[in-house]
Amino acid sequence: MQGERYLIRTTFLHGGFDNNSTKRFELHLGVNPWTTVSTVNETEQIVFEMIHLLTTDRLQVCLVKTGDPTPFITGLELRKLNTKPTALQQDPCRLSCEQTYREDVFDRIWMPYNSEKWSQISTHNSVGVYNEYKPPETAMITASVPTDLDASLNISPSVG
Repeated sequence: MQGERYLIRTTFLHGGFDNNSTKRFELHLGVNPWTTVSTVNETEQIVFEMIHLLTTDRLQVCLVKTGDPTPFITGLELRKLNTKPTALQQDPCRLSCEQTYREDVFDRIWMPYNSEKWSQISTHNSVGVYNEYKPPETAMITASVPTDLDASLNISPSVG
């Protein structure tokens, strides 16, 4: 619906449907380039997400062929979000220090993110997750700390 915000999630899993495991093509939202999809491992799933405000009453997600391989898509999900912008809509990047979590009230996917220079810690205590972000408690009970206590903990926004 025009004027509504949507979480758009695309999933790509080659799965060996042909003899060429390397695929490269573009993903567009309407005529606007969104990202380049590049698969090398036929068993690795690739996920892209975007939060989009519809300016018309329709949405076009396009796969654009840029070479010989035929573009493909495994999954396309649309989730209508609250009309009022929230913290979720301002920052769709979710990182977890341990594993992938899918038990999220907003249907977000929390991707694992850690480094060989970090150590993982966790607690069995309850953690307060009662705010507008509503993160899953199972993700919030884990954390990372630098293995070298004098080192910094750097997180790059270019994950995935």
